[in-house]
Amino acid sequence: QTVEMASRICRKWNPQDNEETDPENVKLAETVMKGGMAFYSTDPQMVLLYSSFLIEVTGAYQSGHSQLSTAKGLQPNYTQQFIIFVREQLHMQRSQTQASGEASVDLVSYVEFQRNYRLLVACHRGALLATRSFWRLLLHSEVSFTALARAFHVIENSQTRAEKMYKNVLERYQSSSKILRLYARFLEEVKGDPWTAAQYYAESEKMEEQQADMAVMTKEGDDSMAGGQVNERNNPVCVINASGIIQMVNKVLTERWGYKRDELNGKNVSMLMPNPFSNKHNTFLRNYITTGKAKILDKSREVLALHKDKFCFPVKLHVTKVSGEGADSVFMGVFRDYEEDHTMVRAYCSTGGIVLTCDARFVDWFGKTVNECVGRNFGSLTMDAGAIDHLIMRAAEMDEAELATGALTADAQIVHKFSEPVPCTVTVTMGGTEAQRLLVMTVRRKVSADLMMCCDTHGRIMYCTTALAHFLNCEPRDLVKTNMCELLSPPYNNLHSKWMRNPPAKVPLNSCRGNFTVTIVPKGKPSVPVRCQIAQREVNEQQMYVVVLTPSTFDDGVDERRLRLQLDPARNFQAPLCTVGSPRNVFG
Repeated sequence: QTVEMASRICRKWNPQDNEETDPENVKLAETVMKGGMAFYSTDPQMVLLYSSFLIEVTGAYQSGHSQLSTAKGLQPNYTQQFIIFVREQLHMQRSQTQASGEASVDLVSYVEFQRNYRLLVACHRGALLATRSFWRLLLHSEVSFTALARAFHVIENSQTRAEKMYKNVLERYQSSSKILRLYARFLEEVKGDPWTAAQYYAESEKMEEQQADMAVMTKEGDDSMAGGQVNERNNPVCVINASGIIQMVNKVLTERWGYKRDELNGKNVSMLMPNPFSNKHNTFLRNYITTGKAKILDKSREVLALHKDKFCFPVKLHVTKVSGEGADSVFMGVFRDYEEDHTMVRAYCSTGGIVLTCDARFVDWFGKTVNECVGRNFGSLTMDAGAIDHLIMRAAEMDEAELATGALTADAQIVHKFSEPVPCTVTVTMGGTEAQRLLVMTVRRKVSADLMMCCDTHGRIMYCTTALAHFLNCEPRDLVKTNMCELLSPPYNNLHSKWMRNPPAKVPLNSCRGNFTVTIVPKGKPSVPVRCQIAQREVNEQQMYVVVLTPSTFDDGVDERRLRLQLDPARNFQAPLCTVGSPRNVFG
């Protein structure tokens, strides 16, 4: 105790910086500590005191941790054992944080990192606002010296505050490229030091390259979340309070769910899940707060997520309690995508067969939006409503084990919004829980997907299949709402809109309406030869063109446009006049 009191007397702050200790007094305190170690080297309390001094005051983390290991072998009491445990946990978190920055830390440290990062951003923004206020002041025709002095004082204080904050955070997260890049911006924008900023930018890029080289991709079947680890660059993360209000989400989650961050912060987390789970989630939270009995904490389970566009997708969720007790509890949810099976689509129904939601590929396969399916009986989406209703009635009589076998199957033709009904196989399984049942309608096609798009009379593409988009080396969102004339080469791209508004009664030779090979030109890609099957259909009282493409070749296109004749040596035509495969309409 005498050594501790003597060392504490030496705690004096640097007059130039009240957050730094005076170097001379630090040396004096270190001399006192070493004297104490010489007299009480076998006392665990003295060893722990010296360890704390090395870690907190001198910053010698490795030496301080070595002293902790020494104290463990000196038979410490329970209080001292707890001190050793806390120090080791802090050392582990620090080592882990410095090894991989913000991308891979434990759950508690992840929240702490985000808090520190937001404080940095606030200080950075405050310094910029102070500078902006100064320049706005100079725009006035008359400026008092007092106002200028006050503005300079605000700028100086805000920059000093931000500089200290950056110093403290960078000391803790030395390998965080994100914070290094933010500090480089601070030097460039606020301090006006682009040369030093360039050094930090280069260090940040170098660190990102090293982390990318060292990153180990998550392997199939490896549940990294179960060990309490978060990979912010790959895993969507959401933090909520005991009332289910979203406190924080990361960028990966906003991109996966289709929201902006401001649309989620402060809202109930139930908006990220479909019915009936969204209606029950607040009840689950209240039950946990009341009883303390957790059903899903620290476990990974498959759940349904609801996109902003109202389609759903399965994810793996791992929920951990971060801090607090009772009504002050804070929870973190870490999500991971399941590898999707592109050979099937799913619709999720109530036990009565009413569609609650469906996945994104349902729109792709059958042309209907999610809103056009939700609330309807699943049987009404097919040409075989009786067979589907019979399946649903049988499902109501089965338990979970019987439904899990996948034996409840029927063939059905599902109605396509723009084309002919699609022959499929429908399998009914159970989703949700036994207490809150859902029926999962798994649909598999019997025929391959068409290369199909649907256009209005102005040529705007209103719908296209993913198969067509991939055939054109793009994504469906790149085609929808664009004009199909953009897919044609000159001069047809300028003439096609007129032909679509007033199609000639007689089908021109070698045109797409005659099922001849034509070329389409995806943006920035080489020409692609195809044949077109075109039909007109009225959809929602609007005339639409349904175009189904079939891949062709340039050789086939040439053969469709040339006549091959057979001649004898005397140059006389032989019978048959035309060879097999020659088009008869070339010369009528």
